[in-house]
Amino acid sequence: MVRLASLDRRRNTRRQRRRRAARVEGQAASPWGDAAGRAGVTLALVLVAGCRSTDAPAVAFLQDGSADAAAREAGAHAFAAEASTRGLHELTYVAITPREQYAQAEAALAAGARVLVVQAPDPALAVDLVRVAHEHGAKVVAYDRPIPSPDLDHVVTHDRYHAGVLLAEAAIAATGGRGRYLVLADADPEVARGRANTLAPYQASGAIRVEVVRDASSLSADAILARDTACAGTSPIAILADPVALARRAAELAAAMLDPTAAGTLTMSIAGAEVPVTTVPVAAITPVTLPTLDVELRRWVPASTLPACNRLATK
Repeated sequence: MVRLASLDRRRNTRRQRRRRAARVEGQAASPWGDAAGRAGVTLALVLVAGCRSTDAPAVAFLQDGSADAAAREAGAHAFAAEASTRGLHELTYVAITPREQYAQAEAALAAGARVLVVQAPDPALAVDLVRVAHEHGAKVVAYDRPIPSPDLDHVVTHDRYHAGVLLAEAAIAATGGRGRYLVLADADPEVARGRANTLAPYQASGAIRVEVVRDASSLSADAILARDTACAGTSPIAILADPVALARRAAELAAAMLDPTAAGTLTMSIAGAEVPVTTVPVAAITPVTLPTLDVELRRWVPASTLPACNRLATK
């Protein structure tokens, strides 16, 4: 009888642990004050077919709730499926604000997460999230956009440099490598670098004149280039950035980071430190190439182009 009672107590303890791991505690202190503990945080556990051992290493996917809903949901399902195939116990969270995401990160760490894959609503405010994860012995992968912390463990993102190259190349092909180009100022240095390096020889020869502007809606030019889109004449150009491929790569990377011998080969300079980076390919889409796309890929092409596209007067 004593042995049966002891067994019941052990079972109840295990049930309580599982319940605690499946809910958001949200009461720990945060750099934003006690309000973070009271934030209305929802934890969504994305379940996939099949049984998973509770002893499997836990990885958490913290998504930006302000991102495109369809892309976010597709990414969450892809991450969960890839994590499951790699024997990982996956936790998925969605947050609108940095405060909410911080509370979710603490909940994931309390549930035993060893890797946090973070799509930060505001990367600058996610630096403390990296710190608290390291205090718990966990690693942090910045997803889609870098977090400006020298202690960040890894970055997984679409190839932003190549996106800039592809936009410039498509515009050059559409204009014959000549004319007035308006470049919209943006905050993505990798896109800007790829774009600038591609246009540099044409600028040096005088064939292309580049002007950096903040608003091109009332200006005419042969081409307008922005961060993810461009226009050459009235022809739109867009960058295809597949969220499913990115999420799968993130789950693969999370699994690899649980292996202490795993290391990245490429690095990115962040806050004075060289941080390993993994990039996912992108493609330039034009009206000519769009019909050739696979249906599943076509849905991720930006539905709109720059407002100025239809008003461009090609010289």
